[in-house]
Amino acid sequence: MTEKKISKNKLIALLKKDYPEYLSKKETLNRDNLKILIPYALESKKLYVRKDIVQTIIALHEKISGKMITDTHSKVARTLKSFLTDETKFSKSENIFGGWTYLGPSALKGESLINLKTLKKSFQKPNRLLKYKVLKEVEAKEGGDESMYVWWHPETEELAALKKEKIWAMKIGMHTSRSVDKRVDEYKTSIPYKPTIGLIVYCKKSRILERTVHNNLTNRKRKIGEVGTEWYLSNVTEIEAILRFNELIE
Repeated sequence: MTEKKISKNKLIALLKKDYPEYLSKKETLNRDNLKILIPYALESKKLYVRKDIVQTIIALHEKISGKMITDTHSKVARTLKSFLTDETKFSKSENIFGGWTYLGPSALKGESLINLKTLKKSFQKPNRLLKYKVLKEVEAKEGGDESMYVWWHPETEELAALKKEKIWAMKIGMHTSRSVDKRVDEYKTSIPYKPTIGLIVYCKKSRILERTVHNNLTNRKRKIGEVGTEWYLSNVTEIEAILRFNELIE
């Protein structure tokens, strides 16, 4: 039985539920945004011109978020390119210049109730392994599938508290995944106790966040060279302040 085409108002209501908060707050569009927006913006098996796809996606995001996109149409088009080359999502028209037929799931035909629930799973935070204590998780301004993490040995924090010191030794690293458990495991093999993960920032370019924090703390002479290249004297509040000052988190 063919599902009825849903109304525009219902489409917007569905998208507001499915659109992750860290993506809806953005004034720029990346692959994460487009992965969610495209099935809501386009009708399956319909022919579109690329510039119209870009305009429709931008308009839909601005409608949901209430924020004007700062990206140029050309920049959004470059992000869209990786989707257009996916033969399961689009087919290039041989007769119309810049024409593409959308082949993926479409909320405009009511398919969101089936297809987009599965699609949305890729944006959910991974289940945290309970063996580690995570104090704080933050989404960077651009969101993303990478992460910058901060962890330390709990004994160093306890010793700092006894000495009434506000900073202690912590490792500040990055990973190309949202889950940092494996990264921490790599170091845990050499220590007999559970580390504390003090902060995880989910981001698009973890190297930039890591380098920003490293450079700031090095300039403050906080780097601990004896124990490795990513160990510094700091605390979560200070690290967040550095990222916020550099406009990398809210």
